[in-house]
Amino acid sequence: MIWTLALKTCLSSLPLAALLVTMALAPAPSPARANGIGTIFVANERSNNVSVIEHASISVLANIQVGNGPRAISFTRDGRFALVANRAAGSVSIIDRDQYQTTATVRVGGSAEDVDSPADATFSIVADGAGSQLAVVDSAGATIRTIATQGKPISVAADRGARRTYVSVEGGENLLVFDATSGQALGGIPVGGQATHITLSLDGAVAYVSIPGAGAVAVVDAPGARLLGLIPTGAGPSGTALSPDGSRLYVANSAANNVAIVETAGRRVLGTVPVGQGPQSVALAPDGSQFVYVANSGADTVSVIDINRQTVSKTVQVGQGPIAIAVAAVPGPGVPAQPATGAGLPGTTSGPGTGGTGSGPTAAATGGTQAGGVSIVPRELPNTGGGLPIQPAPFALSALAVCLALSSRLRRRR
Repeated sequence: MIWTLALKTCLSSLPLAALLVTMALAPAPSPARANGIGTIFVANERSNNVSVIEHASISVLANIQVGNGPRAISFTRDGRFALVANRAAGSVSIIDRDQYQTTATVRVGGSAEDVDSPADATFSIVADGAGSQLAVVDSAGATIRTIATQGKPISVAADRGARRTYVSVEGGENLLVFDATSGQALGGIPVGGQATHITLSLDGAVAYVSIPGAGAVAVVDAPGARLLGLIPTGAGPSGTALSPDGSRLYVANSAANNVAIVETAGRRVLGTVPVGQGPQSVALAPDGSQFVYVANSGADTVSVIDINRQTVSKTVQVGQGPIAIAVAAVPGPGVPAQPATGAGLPGTTSGPGTGGTGSGPTAAATGGTQAGGVSIVPRELPNTGGGLPIQPAPFALSALAVCLALSSRLRRRR
């Protein structure tokens, strides 16, 4: 009788015990992850941070502190890591797309104006404006060579393997060309005015160069080193972005507060879309989907342009002085995953803008910016909330054990 009463009492509490075990064994929620095709990163120069915008909802997920004066962003080919050139700090911050954290900082010179990680190369190229040079940084984080540019470099873009690296310099009307693998100067290409932003076609055959003083974009036969012509786009052309198939060029006209849509084959403007004040940079999703993202430095906003309708579909408030924007690839149709491989990178533990040295996250090499290649990325990342699975509650396990023991003993007595 006593054993029967005990068993009934035990069984009455068994559902609660089972529920506790089920809840205890369930893993903790994972950290937020990139959702859909592309995650948008915006470098806010005046607030020293990077705003992360989720593609599907077009809302700010996080603001990540980086070095002082972030001015340029490039992504690894798999989209997992962003390299941010911090102009005032003379450093490059490395951000993990999924963890929303700066995982390492690399000191590269006096001022980091731009950064590019060429396809099929084992290094990244940083435009050091204060040093009037390019810093070629290998996958271990060391500067393996510097290349004098005879002027302050503003923008840098390299073809596959970086055999031909194109650089615009302040006060120069030539596009300078270097072999970044050897440091050899290959001459210059006259472009008809002060050259600023450079965008290369995926095959490296054509360079599109913004000429603000002329209100135009220069079209350059890159391998042939000759100017093919100018496309009038509007007042103060700044950043540009090319569609994956090369058929459309999008130009941020900073003084006209609009974005020009250029048909590259005919070298003509198909139309313009009004955006926020002072647009400085434009970006497209790697799959060439229907949206163009525009960083409006004067308005502290990002405009989202629906390409099909040629109108702004949404405006997002970000940090102060958004000057650069880039979209991360998310593995999916047409965007294969690229595993990280390569040497470790000594990280730093210095605060934003210091660029100091010290122990920190290590790094590995992976695909380069959009077109591919090897660049500096972290190998080990800090835990940001995923945590370990919760261990089963001792009470729940004990209750189950007692019930099972009582049940077994009662069966033996019968």
